[in-house]
Amino acid sequence: MGKVTWGGDLDAKTIDKADRSQFKPYAGPAVPDGLYAWRIKVLKRGKSSNKNDQLIVGLELVPRSSRPEEKGYAGYFVTDYITLTEAAAWRVAGFTDAIGVTGADLMQKTKDTGEKDSKGSTEIVSIGNWKHTKKALILAQIAKGEDNKGKARTDVKGYWAPEALTEDPTTEPDEAEDDEEDEGEEDAQVYTREELKAMKLKDLKALYLATCEEQEEDPEDLDDIKKGALIDLYLALVEDEEDDEDEDEDEDETDEEPETDPEPPKKAAAKGKAEKAAPAKAAKGKPKGKAKDDEDDSAPF
Repeated sequence: MGKVTWGGDLDAKTIDKADRSQFKPYAGPAVPDGLYAWRIKVLKRGKSSNKNDQLIVGLELVPRSSRPEEKGYAGYFVTDYITLTEAAAWRVAGFTDAIGVTGADLMQKTKDTGEKDSKGSTEIVSIGNWKHTKKALILAQIAKGEDNKGKARTDVKGYWAPEALTEDPTTEPDEAEDDEEDEGEEDAQVYTREELKAMKLKDLKALYLATCEEQEEDPEDLDDIKKGALIDLYLALVEDEEDDEDEDEDEDETDEEPETDPEPPKKAAAKGKAEKAAPAKAAKGKPKGKAKDDEDDSAPF
């Protein structure tokens, strides 16, 4: 019985150190085309077949708590190859915008481990101030496609930041604009205290920070914060926003009142006092989301 000697440039050390992040088994149903939340599990610098620099992005689907039909898709994995060429600049820009960095950050402030895998790719550690933690969430649109050999594959059509989702992802852009003109913008979901208690602390932090960014508010320091205190911060933030919206609506309604003949000074003053004493309009009801008893790893949007 002879000992087998393998040829080529592959050695035992390379096999043992190979990236296994894409090997998580997925036994769920086929994922339909659409917009989903993903965790960036892999981010590498590589080379295309034409020797152009590439971003290699490995995405793991994370079911959204607001979409129970996605629960069966948890763990679905797709790899995207973004070539850094002028012709593909729009794809590069979509990704950098989604993770909150600039073109200068990508081209001048990207750091990697310096260790090449079997394909010559290196793992990216950071881009500007953004850190590759393998936990960052992102939105990406997928669609069925084919490679250059006609083999079926899943293509990533675009990227967005998580807070960019303000409409049904199955709606075409033109239809969405028409809906907004006819019906107005829908309010963002506001979670109840019970729903917030069911979330993990890391998901609560992500929700709070995203809400602060949407409302252009400076977030509090979250380093040593307790879950209860964070829930209070979030609820205070969204309640303040609702109060501001109610005040804006009151002003709009006042502007739209028909012109009337001016009242005598004494009556007008009395009316002004009465208006100041009038109770504020009731805050809008908070839409209730699905409880998250079994969805600890769901995306908080």
